[in-house]
Amino acid sequence: MTPLIDVVFLLLTFFILSLVLMVRAEVIGIELPDVPGSVTASNPDIITVALEADGTIRVNGEIASKEDLPDLLAAARAHLPDASVIVAADESSRSGDFIRLQQMLTEAGFSSVSILTAPTPDDSTKRP
Repeated sequence: MTPLIDVVFLLLTFFILSLVLMVRAEVIGIELPDVPGSVTASNPDIITVALEADGTIRVNGEIASKEDLPDLLAAARAHLPDASVIVAADESSRSGDFIRLQQMLTEAGFSSVSILTAPTPDDSTKRP
């Protein structure tokens, strides 16, 4: 009976964390591209960088100008050195803005950056 309870708690934890990540994507207010075969982030420390359609950049929900962005990224890295960086780029944002943002993240010392996407309707029916 105890292993069954452990499995139930693990499933409950998984669904709660999945719900938290889905809510974050909706709060950002950008339209994410649909990509099949997406993977869920496993690190609890997350720095979210959002690139909106008009080129506005937000770091953990705070609007950052392009001049202040390197300082904000350095401060976020100092505060959470082991954090994962998740970039949420609006589907209609310019690719040049995305590339410049990626370069700024690399210069700030973030070597591993994930891209947040919306799951396609087909992904919800597939089982690994």
